[in-house]
Amino acid sequence: MVPGVLALAHCLYLGVGVEADEDRAIELISSYCSKNVFALLYLGGIHENRGDYRLAFECYSTAASRGSRVGQYRVGMYLKWGILGRIDQLGSFESLYLSAAHGHVYATREIAVYYLKGKFGLFNRLLGLGKLILAAFSIPVFIVVYDVDPRVTRWINPLELECPIEACLKDGW
Repeated sequence: MVPGVLALAHCLYLGVGVEADEDRAIELISSYCSKNVFALLYLGGIHENRGDYRLAFECYSTAASRGSRVGQYRVGMYLKWGILGRIDQLGSFESLYLSAAHGHVYATREIAVYYLKGKFGLFNRLLGLGKLILAAFSIPVFIVVYDVDPRVTRWINPLELECPIEACLKDGW
């Protein structure tokens, strides 16, 4: 549920029923950011639309630190594309992985692409393919993994692994 203050700020920002006043809308939203993660995300979107990517990133980072999967996704994408002038693939991967773990479908897709294009080995490429299929169709996907002996197989649900790289190391892959 969106609090009345944010609804009013939204009307001020868009000029719905009142004369548009972006500065007053930003002031109202900013006053509510300490209480509501949605306000942080909304404020980040406003700054992004105005072209102030540094302030937008700060809003998204704060939301991410409070556990927002959307904030984590936005931070990951900023780092992936180098929107603030630097590309940080590791930071991007970590933020997107957290977001995907909380159920963000687009983040799950991005993680799958990292696995498919990454250097994590064949097992993780298969795992990435499973995550990509799962994100695209939202259906359970199981991957057949052959051990050293091709007659021994294991069925793996990609989303049940905490961290695929660590799981591979634990299993001796």
